[in-house]
Amino acid sequence: MAASTPRAELHPGLDYGMRTARRHITALDGEGKSVFVPDRDILYCNRGGYAVSWTYATSEFPIDMTDNKDLNGFLSDDPSSPNSVVHTGSRIVNGGGVTFNTTNFSPGTETVMHRTVSLDFVAVVEGEMELELDSGEKVLLQPGVGHSWSFIFATKCAALSILVSL
Repeated sequence: MAASTPRAELHPGLDYGMRTARRHITALDGEGKSVFVPDRDILYCNRGGYAVSWTYATSEFPIDMTDNKDLNGFLSDDPSSPNSVVHTGSRIVNGGGVTFNTTNFSPGTETVMHRTVSLDFVAVVEGEMELELDSGEKVLLQPGVGHSWSFIFATKCAALSILVSL
């Protein structure tokens, strides 16, 4: 699987001392019963001091769940599927869809100042982080603004992000 996308590696987030993540995805089987989809390794992309994974991604919104279309696209190793897991880390936001990211940061890491064309919901689940806007302010009030993340603390940090493409 890693050969499909040279930028993605299995679990480099563990290099930053983070816990192993698991995801549980449910779907409907051919008889309409709820089932768990077979688990597969979560791919992380090492972005230099931090690692990003697509915990889940869709290629459109609203999501077409007919016959598990969104799920089949995500679990596909086919790079022609825009929401395929093989695109993990090659882009943070999946244009036109929704992306659920897990990000693991090592202490002392700073991201570059950037903007995403998305509405982002970020929850810190472990450690501390500092958000800096390009104006120098410390609070994010609206989407599409320039910002960077700093992990200046001595502890590791993990965050979950849901990004809705605009």
